Amino acid sequence: MLNPDFTAMVRGEVRRWARGRILRYLTGRFFLYVVAVGGALLYAMPLFLMVSTSLKSGDVLYVRPFRWIPETFHFENYVQAWNAFPFSRYLRNTIYITVFNMVGAVFSTSLAAYALARIRFPARGLFFTLLLASLLLPTEVIFVPTYIIWWRLGFVNTYVPLIAPGWLAMGASKIFMLRQFFRTLPAELEDAAKIDGASPFDCYWRIILPLSKPAIGVVTIFEFIGKWNSFVEPLIYLKDPDTFTLNVGLNMFRDAYYEQFRNMVRMHWFMAIATLIVLPILIIFILLQRHFVEGIQLTGLKG
Repeated sequence: MLNPDFTAMVRGEVRRWARGRILRYLTGRFFLYVVAVGGALLYAMPLFLMVSTSLKSGDVLYVRPFRWIPETFHFENYVQAWNAFPFSRYLRNTIYITVFNMVGAVFSTSLAAYALARIRFPARGLFFTLLLASLLLPTEVIFVPTYIIWWRLGFVNTYVPLIAPGWLAMGASKIFMLRQFFRTLPAELEDAAKIDGASPFDCYWRIILPLSKPAIGVVTIFEFIGKWNSFVEPLIYLKDPDTFTLNVGLNMFRDAYYEQFRNMVRMHWFMAIATLIVLPILIIFILLQRHFVEGIQLTGLKG
């Protein structure tokens, strides 16, 4: 029979060990949440400042002390700023470029990824190596030669240089992502389809794509954000103001009012337009956040 004193001592040690473990767990979680919340607030601060400034009147922008929340919300800033410049035309241009790029990029990159992942052909490994090597090139390095090519073809000041690359599988990172996902799908599905007489394109269109909705969704979101936020390429290739996108138009809007007033009294208008440009991206991310995270998790680096 165990000594009662020994049993009480053991129970006391177990309790102290359990309390210490729980305390360490709670302390770790507390610091984790503090860091997470602090980082979220730090990253959200510019967005909050942009929205706050867009709702202020021009005479309180530089009042000291600084007011994070305006006393009166001036929603008319959005209407006045939108009507001060042809932003409706810029919006149509941006939607046109973004939608065509999105459709072309999803189709072309998924087709190239399927060929690299599921079809055996000579020098497939070499093509994949060159694809990965292209990821090491900074985008700025190819601006000049690419511009010369489009200029010699006569497509400068058109939407072709902004849309055509999306239809030519000019997205190495997206191809790599989709290839890795396609390699995780069971090959038996394609084998069964081929026995029934399906062609490689039938396997791609009827089997691989329907099973790859999470990865396709991630590529679609990336392409939308990239083209919606694109500034340098439209600025380089577009010369006619009627063809400008939202970001180029926003830059012209800033320059026009800075030259006219020589101060920043219209900063609330500038921030109102910037908020409207960012708003679609925020809405899409909030609505598709679950699918976005799921696609990233399923894509991974398998294969």
